[in-house]
Amino acid sequence: MALGLHGMVTLVLLAAPGASEVAEQELSVGATGHRYQSYLRASVPQALLEVAYHHRAALEGPASALVIGFGVRTGRPPSSALEKVTAPVEAFAQVQLRAQAGPWELAVGPEVGVSGFAGLANRVIPAEGEDQREVSRLSPAYLGFSASPLRFHLGRLWVSVLELQLAASSFPRAVVVRGQVGFLRLGLSL
Repeated sequence: MALGLHGMVTLVLLAAPGASEVAEQELSVGATGHRYQSYLRASVPQALLEVAYHHRAALEGPASALVIGFGVRTGRPPSSALEKVTAPVEAFAQVQLRAQAGPWELAVGPEVGVSGFAGLANRVIPAEGEDQREVSRLSPAYLGFSASPLRFHLGRLWVSVLELQLAASSFPRAVVVRGQVGFLRLGLSL
């Protein structure tokens, strides 16, 4: 049986934790990596450090499943990517739907951000004019969807591993995508 978007949202809202189980705010720090990919070129994989803040829309009821957050990521660009990096930082905002079952919590939702790491490596065999067309469509802004399927609470502390994100980073056509994996994130519920 396939669930549509409406069915998945309904399940998340029904599984929203009770008021005694949720924290209004949380701070987190994590290690993540991302890469930009076009049809024929990719960026050098980039390891980043992330700091984020999240705030629940409500402490009880269906709105307690809605979480809004923002943060920054930074890292040292590989030497082969230095000329492509405009600033070694990116800022992002997220809206998440969360559902908790015991210590496990699922978080999914959109993310929008601006990255100084946006860039593609040079092609080994240049295609006449094609590289410039790709670069002209590549934007520092991105819009994506994130999922944190392995997130666990240990009292006020929580840990998340293998977070996934896929985003478009070229407009109007998504010819360049950004893939991101969150290796490890540690958080504190306030």
